Amino acid sequence: MFLLTYLLTCVVLLTVSGGVRAGDVITSIDGAAVKSSSDVYKAVNAGKTLKLTVVRADHRVPVTLTVSPEAVQ
Repeated sequence: MFLLTYLLTCVVLLTVSGGVRAGDVITSIDGAAVKSSSDVYKAVNAGKTLKLTVVRADHRVPVTLTVSPEAVQ
């Protein structure tokens, strides 16, 4: 869980546009279930827009995230 939280924090800090908040739990990316932090790592590509589903305060929330080129360097 620590690794996923750390990775989520990095993604949030390095995105151009987001909507992911501290404490959000990513449950799916582009419709595919997230089972580990490696699923998030593999999905992050420069300039790619990701459609996430996160759990925030016991609610499922759709979030669109655009990854900046700096995020993957």
